[in-house]
Amino acid sequence: MDISKQGKDESQRRRLQRTLALVGVVGIVLLVVFDAWLRHLAQGADVGRALRMMGAASLLLNLAIALVAGLLGRLLLDWARQTTAQGQWPPAGLEWPGPSPLRHGAQALRIAAGLRIAGLASLGVAFGLAAWTAWRMLA
Repeated sequence: MDISKQGKDESQRRRLQRTLALVGVVGIVLLVVFDAWLRHLAQGADVGRALRMMGAASLLLNLAIALVAGLLGRLLLDWARQTTAQGQWPPAGLEWPGPSPLRHGAQALRIAAGLRIAGLASLGVAFGLAAWTAWRMLA
């Protein structure tokens, strides 16, 4: 492996490890806060209010998941568009972790088609979940 690529791989690996550690810490903090919130609701005598608050939390979580799915779908569709336009995978400017051979021609178009299908599916999930959440809010 070329020494410049090795340094790039190590920096990407460190960045990925920091990102995963941050996501883990944020996840644990959110779980602790959610548990404290549930304990606070359990101490109250108003069960109807607690159920409404749980419903609101569920709706917000559904909307957050729909937002993430929509952003992922858009990213995948952008990659598919770039791959088709450039005729290669990965497209120029995309930093891909690890050694990734360039794919040209039919192989790149096959990857672009898969990315397009995954992007459209992700957008479908996002819109479906957002519509279901809106229906639940109105019902």
